[in-house]
Amino acid sequence: SSKLDRKDSTAEPFYRLVDEVFECHGMFKWLRRSFIMFVEVTFGRSINRQLRETVDWVFSESMIIYYISLFKNSMWPNGKLAESPPPKTDNQKLQTRLEAKEKFLNNMPDAVRTLLGEENGRRGAIKMFEVLQDTRLNKHLFYVSTLTTLVLILIKK
Repeated sequence: SSKLDRKDSTAEPFYRLVDEVFECHGMFKWLRRSFIMFVEVTFGRSINRQLRETVDWVFSESMIIYYISLFKNSMWPNGKLAESPPPKTDNQKLQTRLEAKEKFLNNMPDAVRTLLGEENGRRGAIKMFEVLQDTRLNKHLFYVSTLTTLVLILIKK
């Protein structure tokens, strides 16, 4: 068990999140071992190392520049402030939400289906989709991730 802990201690919060979202009660040890093997076979390194390298890449200087450029181009296409779209009716909002939910569910990664099962994967995906519909939570997520990004940038320098 201590060998297992060393291999994936960084991933512990991720396992807990997956366990909560996909309701994998009683499958925690199996899920943990499956993720360890999946990452080692797929990426050829430990899950801790893969997570660290992925986080380093996501918050690298080139990616931060890319995110800022993407934000700038979506807010100011061709150097001009984008116009606000016309307001949607409640029916249009509902239709858009249903279409987005269907696309989200139809594009669930095969790895999720394989590791967690079709039904658990679908239930977890629906739960994630519904949680991400809350405007206050999305703002909080944006602020926390932005603050985290800034802190990581400052720590790297």
